[in-house]
Amino acid sequence: MIIARATEEGDEMLILGLSEENVKRLKGGKPMYLTRKTHGDGIPAGWRIMIFTGKDERTMAEMVKPFCGPETKTHIDPRL
Repeated sequence: MIIARATEEGDEMLILGLSEENVKRLKGGKPMYLTRKTHGDGIPAGWRIMIFTGKDERTMAEMVKPFCGPETKTHIDPRL
C-alpha cells in the first residue's frame, strides 16, 4: 500500500494506492483499518480509515451498520 497526502486546487487530498495483495485480501472479506499508529504520518491525525469492498452499495451500507451510531451519516451516491 502507498499512502500520500497532497493539495490539489486548494483542497487536501489523501491518496491510497492498493497493491494486488491488498485487493486480494479485500476481496477475501478482510477490511483494511488504517490509523496514524499503524500506517504513519500519511494518515491525518485523529483519523481512522476503513477500506472494504462489497457486492453493491446496498450490501456495503449493511456492512457498515455495526460501526454506525445515531450521529453517523452514510452517503450513497444518488446516481446509483
